[in-house]
Amino acid sequence: MRAAVRTAGSENKYVGIIFSSKDLFRTEYLDTINSLLNNGECNDLFSNDEMDGLYHAIGPSIKREYPNIIIDPKKFFNTRVRRNLHICLSLQPNGDTFKLILKNYVQIISSCQIYWIKDWTEEALLNEARSFMRERLESDELREKVARCMSEIHSFMLNECRQIPWTGSNEKDIKLPQSPPVKTPTDKKISKTNSTSSM
Repeated sequence: MRAAVRTAGSENKYVGIIFSSKDLFRTEYLDTINSLLNNGECNDLFSNDEMDGLYHAIGPSIKREYPNIIIDPKKFFNTRVRRNLHICLSLQPNGDTFKLILKNYVQIISSCQIYWIKDWTEEALLNEARSFMRERLESDELREKVARCMSEIHSFMLNECRQIPWTGSNEKDIKLPQSPPVKTPTDKKISKTNSTSSM
């Protein structure tokens, strides 16, 4: 990340970094990403002497771009970092890292576009339901049954409302079909017959 920030700020070049959950095992990394997205500052990455060196390196660029104005090198550097550095987080929706970000790192959520690249697996839906029900029901058996029911309903609604094809869309509004398809009892019988005959 140090090299990426240096390239984005000092050399004024576009840089992209991709992080997975495994890369973000320490909260310090999330703190740094949060700060970079918020104001372009990266105080945790460099010592004061290193930062002074980076500010000194961009002196000619500042004079070239603003010959008659006194510009704060720190603001100039941070602006370049915010403009040139692109951060991609690849996280599982049911993972601990994603939950931690949702809870403690609002700037990451508000500054990033979220793309749901792939639909949730049945296991991921079930784990989310279990986590949701953990503090709400005392009986383990009842909690498991309710969690399974919730995950199946969620999965069913995704399929019935045809939300899966546009998973990954970055549009703000999702347009639902005018009349979602409804299976009749005969459709269900046919599909059961087909699945039985194929076995």
